[in-house]
Amino acid sequence: MPINTKDTTVAEAMTKAQRKAKLAQVLDRGMVSDRLVVKDADPRKHYEWCRDTEIDIDRWRSLGFEVEQEKGEGLHGKGDDRRVVGDAVLMSCSKQNFEILEELKAERKERKRRMNAKKEYLMRARKFNPDIPVLDPLNVEGSEE
Repeated sequence: MPINTKDTTVAEAMTKAQRKAKLAQVLDRGMVSDRLVVKDADPRKHYEWCRDTEIDIDRWRSLGFEVEQEKGEGLHGKGDDRRVVGDAVLMSCSKQNFEILEELKAERKERKRRMNAKKEYLMRARKFNPDIPVLDPLNVEGSEE
């Protein structure tokens, strides 16, 4: 049965096996590579791509990151040693610094989860028992909210 090209795209006309073979061929030729993967990365460092704006770079620097000049592939050089792909620049910090940042993120996430659980508990308790004072279960002193 002939394929009506007006109603179907090339991708729709191909079977899954044909599409897979074509994509494998493109990847084998090296036409598409992931530029954001840091090859030969230093195991003592953590790498992040951040937006190439002064504000974002300063924000990342305040967290202990530095603009990476040794590792990574860049596409669009600006005459310096920075690794730039599109509007992103490669930055790095020590693994130890990154682990501390991850711990802080986890602690903040847990604190936020507990606060939301507390608010939801108090809201439900007040909704079902509007005339009865509700004690805060997370408050050490046991005072009413």
